[in-house]
Amino acid sequence: MQSTAVVLVMVTHAGGGLVFVMNYCYH
Repeated sequence: MQSTAVVLVMVTHAGGGLVFVMNYCYH
C-alpha cells in the first residue's frame, strides 16, 4: 500500500514537472 502511494507521488511530481517545462518552453 505504502509503496503504491510513493509511486503515485513520484509519477504526479514527474507529470507536474513535465507540464511546467512544456509551459516554460512554449511560452
